[in-house]
Amino acid sequence: MISALSWAARLFVPAATPSDLDRLRAALDHAESYDEWKRTAQQLDRKLGNDLWKEQPVSNDYDHKLIYYRLAKMRNDRALHHVLNLMFGLRSGLLRNLGGISDPRLYCTSYIGTKRLIQEYTREVVASLDYIAECSHPDLPPQAKLDFFHETRQSFGNSALILEGGATFGLYHMGVVKALHGQKLLPRIISGSAVGALIAALVCIHTDDELETIFQTNGINLSAFESVGQSGNLRRKITRWLKYGHPLDVKVLEACVRSNVGDLTFDEAYHKTRRILNITIPSNQGPHDAPKVLNYLTAPNVLIWSAACASTAATYPLYPQVPLLAKETDGGITKWSPAGRDITWVAGSSSPAPSTATPWARVASAAAALAASTTPTAAGDPSPHHRLAELFNVNHMIVSQAGALAAPMVLRGWRERHSLVARLASAVLMEVRHRTAQAAAMGLIPGIVSAWVAPPTITGDVTITPDLAIDDYKNLFANPTEADMAYWIKKGEQSTWPLMSLIKNRC
Repeated sequence: MISALSWAARLFVPAATPSDLDRLRAALDHAESYDEWKRTAQQLDRKLGNDLWKEQPVSNDYDHKLIYYRLAKMRNDRALHHVLNLMFGLRSGLLRNLGGISDPRLYCTSYIGTKRLIQEYTREVVASLDYIAECSHPDLPPQAKLDFFHETRQSFGNSALILEGGATFGLYHMGVVKALHGQKLLPRIISGSAVGALIAALVCIHTDDELETIFQTNGINLSAFESVGQSGNLRRKITRWLKYGHPLDVKVLEACVRSNVGDLTFDEAYHKTRRILNITIPSNQGPHDAPKVLNYLTAPNVLIWSAACASTAATYPLYPQVPLLAKETDGGITKWSPAGRDITWVAGSSSPAPSTATPWARVASAAAALAASTTPTAAGDPSPHHRLAELFNVNHMIVSQAGALAAPMVLRGWRERHSLVARLASAVLMEVRHRTAQAAAMGLIPGIVSAWVAPPTITGDVTITPDLAIDDYKNLFANPTEADMAYWIKKGEQSTWPLMSLIKNRC
């Protein structure tokens, strides 16, 4: 219960007029930087009395007594220089959701931050780790410190950023990456599929010092798309679809990705930046086929640009077949063939598509892949996310979801979780997806309908989605421009800022 003192303090909070709140909310929506957004959010919390909620530690959503006890214990051990006791306590209790401190409900009441007790606890954990790293103790040689940090990190686990598809909407992943990088919260492990694979590749070939350049004007080379132009765009796509079975020219995509990524392999990129790039390629060929997740361990010599293009082509029936390419020891480039045979990735399959494939066959193949991705995987064929956990000890996933149909099903932030209309709309979309999948399973409707009307909605421990407008769907498959990049980067940043407090706490 809130103490009588807190209730009394509420009487002295200046009443906020609707015009003041509307002005601040408008400023929040148009903030140009996280610092500006943060200042405005803090003003809103003061106006609404949310600061009083933060100061009161008691809540049914987490174990405040446990957190208070552990906070006091760490502070006492550090003050008395009991470094061994401090290490023992951290090794046994360093968990992301200890006592429920990462419960999303604790980050929905206020615009920014959460209970002050939780924030103080997380700061003390960081301070205690720094103290252990820097202190001198006769019973704590350097090797013992290294062992402590290695074992504690292994127990705590790693975070990964998952960038999920989205056609043109996938450009918003750039804004998500920019926001996380600006707060030093960008995970070292990044995975992407379809357009998300293109963004993941671009990020993982740049060091921290180089990364800022790709967010600037002309930071990404779009000349390949500019050379195509917009005149006759729709007619050209329809003609290509009727003649070849696909409306988009994969050579343009390959030229764009290669001009930005170069001929780096997964292994070369890892040793340059120490970022772990993972590119997911859908496959329905079973556990004995090529790996679904390509990275510096499973496919070290594969060219990143070819994997990113293959992921896009294997996800959407809009591009022709795309081969995976690898760099040989002498620098030559050849087709990648881990199973002793050529592999070409097309929508829904890891085997070459017939040159006479009709447009509808391409669409049906992609539908089969999407439908297969919604079913549980066999024990010997783990999902891409499970594969990340196996390879890199990932137990915390930040998902940037840009799917044109999947993103609207996820409630994005504070206001939506408190909006009856938004919650009803999300519930209706989820119900439509569920009923459509049931009808397809019973054979009442074609699988293609289920795959495209009810796509799989991938969520994580933290899920970030863009606030999509109707006009955004008009350019879903349009060639990107510099103006589009700036628009989607800003949208990605604004989608990430409200979740920054939760992400900071979990990381």
